[in-house]
Amino acid sequence: MILVATCRVSAQDASSPAQTASTTLWRLADSDCGARLAAHRRLPAQGRAAVGAESLRLDAGRGSYAYLVHQVPPARVIDELSPGVWIKSDRAGLQVLVRVVLPRTKDARTGSPVTVLLGGKLYDDVGKWQLLSLSNVPLLLERQQRVLRTQLGPTVDIREAYVDLLLLNAYGGLGSTNVMIGEASMAGSVAPPEDPRPETGGAPNVVAATLGSPPAGAGQITSESAVGDGGASTPRLHGSVLVADARPLLVRAIEHQGEPLDWLRSAGFNAVVLDRPPTVALLGEAARTGMWLVAPPPHIASGGRITSNHARVLAWDLGKDLEADDRERIRQLAAEVRRDDPVSGRPLVCNPMSGLWQYSRLADIFAVHRDPLGSSFDLADYGDWLGERMRLARPGTPLWATVQTQYTPQMTQQWSALAGDEAAQTPVDPRQVRLLTYAAVAAGARGIVFASHSRLDGSTPEEQLRAANLKLINHHLRLLEPWAAGGDRLRDVESSSTSVDVSVLQTDRSRVLLVQNESPGQQHVIAPTDRATVSLLSGSAPSSAQVYRMASGDLEPLPHQRVTGGLRMTLDRVGLFSLVVVSQEPLVVSHFKRLLAEESAMAARLEQEVTTAWLTRVERTYEQLASGGKPFPAAPALLADAKLNLRRGRDVLETRDPRSSQLYTERAANSLARLRRGVWEQTSSSFPSPVSSPFCATFETLPWHWALAERLAAASWTGNLLPGSDMEQLEFMLRSGWRRQTRQESPVDAAVELSPQAAHAGDAGLRLRAYTSDENSKVAVLEAPPIWIISPPVGVRRGQVVRIHGWAHLPAPLTGSREGLLVYDSLGGPALAERITQTGQWREFTLYRLVPQDGDVRLTFALTGVGEAWIDDVTVQLATPPSASARGITPPFR
Repeated sequence: MILVATCRVSAQDASSPAQTASTTLWRLADSDCGARLAAHRRLPAQGRAAVGAESLRLDAGRGSYAYLVHQVPPARVIDELSPGVWIKSDRAGLQVLVRVVLPRTKDARTGSPVTVLLGGKLYDDVGKWQLLSLSNVPLLLERQQRVLRTQLGPTVDIREAYVDLLLLNAYGGLGSTNVMIGEASMAGSVAPPEDPRPETGGAPNVVAATLGSPPAGAGQITSESAVGDGGASTPRLHGSVLVADARPLLVRAIEHQGEPLDWLRSAGFNAVVLDRPPTVALLGEAARTGMWLVAPPPHIASGGRITSNHARVLAWDLGKDLEADDRERIRQLAAEVRRDDPVSGRPLVCNPMSGLWQYSRLADIFAVHRDPLGSSFDLADYGDWLGERMRLARPGTPLWATVQTQYTPQMTQQWSALAGDEAAQTPVDPRQVRLLTYAAVAAGARGIVFASHSRLDGSTPEEQLRAANLKLINHHLRLLEPWAAGGDRLRDVESSSTSVDVSVLQTDRSRVLLVQNESPGQQHVIAPTDRATVSLLSGSAPSSAQVYRMASGDLEPLPHQRVTGGLRMTLDRVGLFSLVVVSQEPLVVSHFKRLLAEESAMAARLEQEVTTAWLTRVERTYEQLASGGKPFPAAPALLADAKLNLRRGRDVLETRDPRSSQLYTERAANSLARLRRGVWEQTSSSFPSPVSSPFCATFETLPWHWALAERLAAASWTGNLLPGSDMEQLEFMLRSGWRRQTRQESPVDAAVELSPQAAHAGDAGLRLRAYTSDENSKVAVLEAPPIWIISPPVGVRRGQVVRIHGWAHLPAPLTGSREGLLVYDSLGGPALAERITQTGQWREFTLYRLVPQDGDVRLTFALTGVGEAWIDDVTVQLATPPSASARGITPPFR
């Protein structure tokens, strides 16, 4: 007969025979966050600690785990087994785990039995004793067996498995976590036929064998996998839904720059995008950490083959920036990969610049990228632009959006010509990255790829700010995953405010409303938000549905009522972005309440960290402006208000009130937005467009703008150096090197001519036209400009400044594009293009560009839609300003 008993861990069960009841039983074994025990002692028996509690203070950096371990008598994995431990902590998210030994499966590297960690309940009753336990241990182990078999082969055998270690992941977040550990138990334990441990009673080397280098991904526990929900599975598309690890997956990927995969996993990413086929070492690292890889197939590099070692490849990347000329090559590559991949159905992804319909027939997923930050492309149009890309592709093809997290190399190169290496460190406003991410999710993207030009795990303040912000965004994406990964997109909600945009993602049991504040120019500087009440009307929400705002730490009930036309909901404030959950399923509500409670303190601390770092940067920039004689009267009060609200947010967070902390942090961020927006508008308003000067792209570059202006005050300009730019003689323009370019396979016709009708001055001007041969046919969306004009080169030298000036006119709005006429130069590129969209009058444009090295500068005029544009009186002039040292100028931040 089987004897089922409850085994309470006592001092005699410690891992060393020398330990006594007066010693501590738990020890720190391993962490990915640089954890250390700042304090650790035994307390007298009390409450849930019949044998005496252990009090610990754990100091930790950024990471995801800090394992405290305690050896227990070996216990067979059976249905009745229910390990657990009582704890009390000042932070949520701590977790109990067990180490399971598989005696029938050997690790090929060491010859020792393979071990696996299984995770149980998370701590959420902050400040109170709570029992953390595991149930259904055999089921959890069976699921992990599937994971191991994908990595170690079909011989993984879980028979005779037993538990030999009890663990507590005591990582509560960045900083200090205080925890008291009380009674530990192994309810329902049954000893194996023979004690498998060495005769000395000592445990195997925990760090080396289990925690430091867990076999084949078995040892890494995250919030997604800790409860054992789902084993590894072949990634497949079901319609537009990507299923991996047995559940719909919202891809949260970053372009890999060499960061450790376990570090990226701790920051909330579930995938990395590679620019070359994965190495053997990286494949092993992905297997150990449970990360997915998106990579070019091995065929591209050296004619290699796809093998079982590529199990953690989520999708094969066929290429980026693809044009029509690449299509046949990509067709052959796609056929070769599908033929050679032993995993049938693994998706193919590609990133086309044009020909989306054709490429979406070659690949299963298409990715798109756009870099609006600092450009003239309005951030409010980003979601609609993504929607247009989806309509251009094969219906149902899932889209991944690449989200900008840094300024483009072309833009930083312009800044570097004046500011040196400091320019590369200019950070993007964290809230701009959030707006881009939420707009992509609202548009229906099934994956988010965060663009990255440099490592994310650096030590500079700017690198740490970007990392903390992306970790916070990934937290929000995990909350949105049920809707974003497998839901349908609706547009059935009306807003009482024209500046508030609402999108809806719906599943069978609930829907989420993504409510976003939109203001012009947010690609340059985020605008402050007001506190006005906004009313939302949904025409299809169930009459019995309950409505909640998703807040830090909880779901807040929102006022709502059934009215004619649907369900009316009231938001007393929107802020920059709000999430509203509508559901009539109590289980859905309780599920998200639990999720929010588990990570509320972490999210609030990240908000504090990001906003505090942003305050430091804003204050630093403003000091440069004020010392240069460019004060903003409201700045001192706004900075003081931001500091006060951040301090209040920190204070209430210490009292375990993450919701109030979030509100204070939001007020601080809004004060900083008022300061930045006010100064930026005051400066950029003197130009036809903010992109006229590369240093008006954002608030942080304004000190460089004034430094350049001071230097240019003493400079002299040349005459016009661009031949034929008066647009008077077509033959002379052609001889001078002006060239017309058209796009292959464009659905419209195009023409260029000199016309008296297009003249701003003189006898003629340049007229660009794009039109359809059939007047009754209409083009809904053009994916790329059908025609553009390129100027002859003008020679330039390093250190010079180029001034480009001219006039343009759109007689009528263009159709098929929201971007109008693009005017850009080869120094700033499309990132600093001027977009002429206004109609009815001539529009002046002026562009100042710095020359980083000797060469040429050319101009491009691109018509992006159906219609026509007139261009006239274009000039290119050069100046060589005196150096900063010659005029006694100290460039900002140097």
